[in-house]
Order: sequence, then structure tokens, then C-alpha cells
Amino acid sequence: MNMQEFADKLEITRQCVHHWCTGRARISVRLAKRVRELTGIPLETLLDMRPQDIRGMIQDQEVL
Repeated sequence: MNMQEFADKLEITRQCVHHWCTGRARISVRLAKRVRELTGIPLETLLDMRPQDIRGMIQDQEVL
């Protein structure tokens, strides 16, 4: 899955996902809860992810 597809699933902009993936912005708890619902990844893990982990997680999400 690419950043645009991931953003569409979360109903947010691609720029939001890009900033999260590059480390420019931290994920909010509200958004992390939505990601958790889609991926099943624990909230604590999402909040502690580094940019390269986030990119890998998005690429691994073939079907949300």
C-alpha cells in the first residue's frame, strides 16, 4: 500500500501521512486510535514508532 491509499483509508491527507513518515510530525492519539482500528497494531506501539517503522508498516498493509 502506498501513502495515498493509506491516507484515503484513514480519511486524512497524504501530506499528514508524509509528515508522520518523515518524522516532521508525531501521530496524534486520535489518529493513532484510527490506525489501530484498521491495522490492529497496539496504540503504545504506534505512538513510539520511528519514521522508518511507519513506512514499513504502511507498505505491509496490503488489505486494510
